[in-house]
Amino acid sequence: MKIDKKMALISAVLLTVSPVLTSVVQPTVMTVQAATKNKNTITVPGNAALYNSKGDMLTTYNGKTFTTFNKTTNLKVYGNPVKIRGNYYYYIGNGAYAAANYVSKINGREALSLNCNSYVYTKKGNRTGKLLRKNLSYIFTGKYKQNDTADNNVFTKGKKQYQLISTGIKGNDYFQIGKNQYIRIANIERISTNALTHNEIKVTIKKNTHVLLEGADGRIVYSDKIMKKGQKFISDALVGLNNGSNSTPMAYRIKGTHTYIWKSDAYSRHFLTTEITSSAEFNTYTVRAPKDGLQFYNANGENITPTGASFEKHRLLGVDGQMYIWVPKENKAELFYHIVATQKEFITPGDIKGHYNSKNINIGNAFVKVADTENYSGLKKPEIINTAAEAKTDAEKSASSSQLDELKSLLNDSTVIKKSTAYKLSNSSTRNNYDVTVQEVQALLKSKRNLSAAEVKLYSWILQTRTNNLYGKKITVKNMKKMTKTEINLLQSLLNEVESNVNTKSNTYTTLSYDKKMNKVYLVTTAVGTGKLISKVEQPLSDFVTEE
Repeated sequence: MKIDKKMALISAVLLTVSPVLTSVVQPTVMTVQAATKNKNTITVPGNAALYNSKGDMLTTYNGKTFTTFNKTTNLKVYGNPVKIRGNYYYYIGNGAYAAANYVSKINGREALSLNCNSYVYTKKGNRTGKLLRKNLSYIFTGKYKQNDTADNNVFTKGKKQYQLISTGIKGNDYFQIGKNQYIRIANIERISTNALTHNEIKVTIKKNTHVLLEGADGRIVYSDKIMKKGQKFISDALVGLNNGSNSTPMAYRIKGTHTYIWKSDAYSRHFLTTEITSSAEFNTYTVRAPKDGLQFYNANGENITPTGASFEKHRLLGVDGQMYIWVPKENKAELFYHIVATQKEFITPGDIKGHYNSKNINIGNAFVKVADTENYSGLKKPEIINTAAEAKTDAEKSASSSQLDELKSLLNDSTVIKKSTAYKLSNSSTRNNYDVTVQEVQALLKSKRNLSAAEVKLYSWILQTRTNNLYGKKITVKNMKKMTKTEINLLQSLLNEVESNVNTKSNTYTTLSYDKKMNKVYLVTTAVGTGKLISKVEQPLSDFVTEE
């Protein structure tokens, strides 16, 4: 039998795709929908590739170099999809084929693709006996709606997010594909080639692998626990982890924990909605300046941008709150972000004309207008703590005695807080942010000027937020006298995070280090450049480690 006859036979027997939903799913050739102007066409996205009769990607098409289409394209198709090397393809002529599972429209109607073979059910949950095949695309009649805050059964099209309108059948979510025809939403891979994502997914281990932890300094630590090939777990996020290289490979987070499995060591047929480049995005929202010259303000709405300094375009800023501040010069309340770091890096003029230096400048607790920034990363914007009307009213009246008492109480707590583990084992920048805020509050309360309610309330919020941001925590071990390799790695990570500073005035470098043989922690100071040891002072191990 000739090859073309074999192909025709395969096409007639195995193919299940068709623009008709009422007869889709049977493992035979489908009937064709009533004629339309888009009859026998498919639409593919701009990044779609083409293939030859062996399933290899084409490098030329119609006599020209070809990688992928550069825009959404309508293609004429000939016959039903054909199966090549286990995958299905539409033949589009001139020896070219388009992947049948990466089609946004069939005959002008939106299509979906599947991550596994899927039976079709009635609304009452009865199986119809019809089967939709993986690696094919099907038109559907189900609906979806825009929902930018949902995190389950969603997909992104353009800059908007949409959620499938599901039908509950026997405790599971189903999606309508035709009259009284439904399939499990869990079996849908893409809607119009856009990945369908979920708030949690089942993941399977591909090979024996260590469970990953994150050290205090953000780097990964391999735990002693091993998950075996074939084991399953639930993941709620895909996260980029710091492995000490220039890249941040992705890992599945084990649901509700701070433990991970490398994505390369596991598999899931589903996509996660939460996919972030760093675990810091769980807690930190980051914005950036869309152009040079971002302006900074204080709690009274006064511009405090250092003279002669410029904040560069696209430099990042972590923010932890949104609030309206009355700006006297503009005679209106503006929405601001509170910046996490009290030190910012600015560009300042150099000694030579036309040359510029990068310089860290401590400008304390500062704010930037939300309208002057653009969002960069983070799962959730910080909450807005007041209204524009409240900002105006509070700026025009003096702080009450109760408002002053609240701020004084928070200040008095600082003595105890600075002795706490949460403070002492946070990194130096977090401690510095807290210290600077305490100093500013002390200066504020000592000043003889009439303090506004707006300023006092805002500083109470800042000092409370700085307290909440202190995160230091001891490493928990089974036996302090005989720590495991994982426990030692976690301890060293903590020591790196707590103390690793260069003193430019004394030209010294101070770190905390752990001596494995002696089972002791030391505060070590060396000379910058030569590395000469200046001092080595033992620190109580119990300051950093606690037993279960």
